Amino acid sequence: MIRTVKGIQEEVARFARRYGMFPEGCALLAGVSGGSDSMVMLDILLALKNTFSFELQVLHVHHGIRGEEADRDAAFVEDFCRENGLTFHLVRKDVPALAREWKMGLEEAGRAVRRNACQEWVKQQRSLGYHPRAALAHNRNDQAETMLFQLARGSGLSGMAAIRPSSGCMVRPVLCLDKEDILFYAGERHIPFIQDSTNLSDDYTRNRIRRHIIPLLEKDVNRQAVPHIAKTAIMAGEADDYLRRQAREVLLGCRKEKSGVLFPHDFFLTEHILQSYAVLMTFEEMGEGRKDLGHIHVGQVLALYGSQAGRGIALPGGLRAERQREGVWLYRKEDGGESAQPQPEGAPAVRLRVPGRTEAFGRTFLCRTFERTGDESDMPYGGYKKWLDPGKIREPLILRPRQAGDYFVFSREGGKKSLSRVMKDDHYPPHLRDKVPLLCQGSEVLWIPGGRLGENVKITKETKTILEICCREENL
Repeated sequence: MIRTVKGIQEEVARFARRYGMFPEGCALLAGVSGGSDSMVMLDILLALKNTFSFELQVLHVHHGIRGEEADRDAAFVEDFCRENGLTFHLVRKDVPALAREWKMGLEEAGRAVRRNACQEWVKQQRSLGYHPRAALAHNRNDQAETMLFQLARGSGLSGMAAIRPSSGCMVRPVLCLDKEDILFYAGERHIPFIQDSTNLSDDYTRNRIRRHIIPLLEKDVNRQAVPHIAKTAIMAGEADDYLRRQAREVLLGCRKEKSGVLFPHDFFLTEHILQSYAVLMTFEEMGEGRKDLGHIHVGQVLALYGSQAGRGIALPGGLRAERQREGVWLYRKEDGGESAQPQPEGAPAVRLRVPGRTEAFGRTFLCRTFERTGDESDMPYGGYKKWLDPGKIREPLILRPRQAGDYFVFSREGGKKSLSRVMKDDHYPPHLRDKVPLLCQGSEVLWIPGGRLGENVKITKETKTILEICCREENL
């Protein structure tokens, strides 16, 4: 606990600098309910205004829940702003109606309304050339309550991180303070505040944690339970951020399409926690449905790697995961379960530049030729880089989707199979077969990027010149 007004202001300033909360040229919106937390935050921000040179405004959201009491709160905050020369924004929303429409609880709907109001203001300020931030008045007690709530529901590190000091344009400058610090500061500075009657009710889960569980921990376990839990939440957030950065590096080795991601064999050689993070981050990037996707679904996707090719599972949010010969494919189902790939059926053929760079079907193909030295130690064995014998190529090389009559040479003696048979044998999912780009000469398929290379263009002891073709995503 910090026991001086100046000490509390200095602690908030240090905390804000540590997390870069107030950049130069910052326009700052303080979310103020009128309670002790937000009124103390507002007073501290007024005291630090010159130190950080930000422009301060205030937002109050009327939730349409508590009738006259809610009207009183809005008028109280507006009067305070008028007395202190602060721009005041009032947003009125019927939260109960929105909760029914959005199919969520009142607390969750209220948070969504406040978040949306802040984001609208941020968007407006950006258009005016500012670097906007929205300040929310969460404190250490809120942090501890949220962490316990998340743990009880079942959570990984991300949930244990609970409330982040800074997330995007949202900042929480008093997250470094205990509730006792806030009440002490309010008393010393004679700051007026009002009590929200819903905070005294046990109807909400977080209230029960605040009113019963936290006091029990402080009484029977450790008086410093709140700061200890809050500190652990900060550490969990830092660990979560680190693992996300590492998982992002792992994802660079995965093949990304517009509709999903292929996790190749090498992906499953990395640490299991990085695999889990990579899949979870892919869920997040794929948008809708992320709320219903959790660690149990991550485990299901990773478990597919031990299954036979062709095995798949349906996931919430219109996603599907399938085991393929190349690895595990996670994609969004569209139009009855088909995956929207960047190379639609009937896409025009593209001639491969040899040597050179060719961009086609959402990928970049890099070609070079070089004289063979006899040392094949660098010979590629992965599915996206191949060495060919250009002396065995009779026609211009074309990139295109499959066509009727396509075939594949599968033996040195010239044995042929239809491309349909090859794709079936190699367990290509039916909905992807028309969407895979192929390297062809006429009706002969020489290479399926990520898969087989035709036998009659492979290098042999007689090969003198090597053609190297590398396939990768356009944006890599």
